[in-house]
Amino acid sequence: MILWLLEKSVLDQIENASNNGFMPSSDQQDKFLAAFGEEQQVIRTGSDATIKVNGTLTSKPSIFAMIFGGGNSTYSGIKQQIEAADADPSISKIVFEFDSPGGEAGAEMIDTALAIRNAKKPTLGIVGNMAASAAFGLASQVDELIAVNEMSFVGSVGTVTTRKIDKSKVTITSSDAPLKRPDASTEEGVAAIQKTIDKIEEVFVRTIAEGRGTTIENVRENYGKGDIVLANEALAKNMIDSISNSSNNSNSQTASANNGDMQNQEESKMDKVELKRQHADTYQAVLDEGMETGAAKERSRVNALLKMGKAHNAMDIAQTAIASGKSIHDDEVMADFLTAKTNVADQDSRQADDKNVSAAVDDTAEQTDDSEAEAVSVVDAALAKFGGK
Repeated sequence: MILWLLEKSVLDQIENASNNGFMPSSDQQDKFLAAFGEEQQVIRTGSDATIKVNGTLTSKPSIFAMIFGGGNSTYSGIKQQIEAADADPSISKIVFEFDSPGGEAGAEMIDTALAIRNAKKPTLGIVGNMAASAAFGLASQVDELIAVNEMSFVGSVGTVTTRKIDKSKVTITSSDAPLKRPDASTEEGVAAIQKTIDKIEEVFVRTIAEGRGTTIENVRENYGKGDIVLANEALAKNMIDSISNSSNNSNSQTASANNGDMQNQEESKMDKVELKRQHADTYQAVLDEGMETGAAKERSRVNALLKMGKAHNAMDIAQTAIASGKSIHDDEVMADFLTAKTNVADQDSRQADDKNVSAAVDDTAEQTDDSEAEAVSVVDAALAKFGGK
């Protein structure tokens, strides 16, 4: 079973070809493999190393991916090119050119994303036609991500698998392994498959969030929910950093490169890419300080919510807020705490009223007993006096 982080139309073409018995000849396979090795090379342009991430991403070279996915790049090939660029002292920056609908999900994809994120040299990502699904997962790890123009697509964040239901075939698993072969024709089987791909998506979404410096919740809610997103919308959602040829984007390095004066201004501006290249120690120190600050803020947020939850006897509200990334300054969270406080106050008030009523009853009873005793005493005294006469 192959799990995909791949734009749907490309996945459909690959699966249809496979299901219909399409099989390249051995000669075609040999020619593909020979040409493939030549394409997986670092391209040098001055002090920049360019790595092309084209077509469908796979763990191994795939002629199916090349034919139906507009080309083929392997995760291992991308990692090898990063290692080569990092090891070359004449290379000062690594440029990734993306034109890919995505590809296979799995450990190789995550390893490649981390290799991009942890590259020793500053990294720049340029999205051509598309960086979707797994390709966007890789693109999200660069220091700066730009789209070539407003028609560039990014996104398609999600995991998908396809199961063929064959009524003529019956699969029986051992008693202790009912989830080894989930039956996609049943609700239980679909639920089991859904659980698996949800776990994979969780890792994928977290990787994107860490690469873009945002939250998992933001990626899930605002990064298209599985749809591909045009560059302008992607820029507004912080899925990319700029658009090269857009009148609406004044921060684009590529657009300014066509104007000598503007280019000089860009070159003189110290951004995070230049800081990392020119002052690696300072860049790392700033990064470490930012992480410490972020961790301190997170501890403060969690502690404040826990204290509020304890004070209002509402730890469930505190735990929900912590999990969702909210703070005590959130209006909804504060409203929930106030409601909980009101409920507790009402309960305490009722208990106090009950105690007061009980005390009043006791006082009345005591007063009644005292009055009765006093009356008996008066009567006894009167009788004694009467008898004495």
